[in-house]
Amino acid sequence: MDAAVSHFAGRVQLTADLLDRYPSEVSDGQLQRACLARALAAGPDYLICDEATAMLDAATTAAVVGIIGGEVAARGLGVLALSHDRQLLEAWCGSILQLPELTLPRPAPGPPEAVARTGVPPLSAALAGRGFKP
Repeated sequence: MDAAVSHFAGRVQLTADLLDRYPSEVSDGQLQRACLARALAAGPDYLICDEATAMLDAATTAAVVGIIGGEVAARGLGVLALSHDRQLLEAWCGSILQLPELTLPRPAPGPPEAVARTGVPPLSAALAGRGFKP
């Protein structure tokens, strides 16, 4: 087994015997951790977690969130977590932006006027107005 594969599998708590299996032969939690290992192997500065725990039980959710939290603490990884689970976000995130709070005009057909005028897409402008920086 490649040393890098072994390293990242260990970081997400996957054992070597799981690495030769097909996705249908592992649990949802193991599959999610394998996906997380692939993402971390690329060495990103930011990780976008879109419903990363939606199909997981509470124990596996805690494990995945713990692994990601460890990466945040160890190397300053930035995380954007998207979820319908408000309780999870409150326990996991330093700040929460609820998207229904954003009211953006729908662009007219054709080239987006707001982007042409300002060079900043409307959603980026709305987020920046709430203290988020691109």
